[in-house]
Amino acid sequence: MNGGDFREIVEGDIIQFYNNDSGEERTYLVEVQGKRIYDTFRKFLENELPQALPGVESVDLGVKVYYQFYSPSAESKYGVVSIEVKVVSSNREI
Repeated sequence: MNGGDFREIVEGDIIQFYNNDSGEERTYLVEVQGKRIYDTFRKFLENELPQALPGVESVDLGVKVYYQFYSPSAESKYGVVSIEVKVVSSNREI
């Protein structure tokens, strides 16, 4: 969703992702390469389905996937953001 901190992200920003769910620390620094805003998940997936949801074969199925996490009212309120990143460093091999 294009709300909160996601609204502030711009190309060139460096973002750190951290996860310890598996019991092993994983840290990645990524650089934002691009940012695209869409009105709906449908419009987003019509342009970016293979990158956003590999293995999902249709836009309709992809929209259903996103509606499991985000409501149609949130989609209408905030829109959808697509952020393209490149890993610049990691404590793990990618």
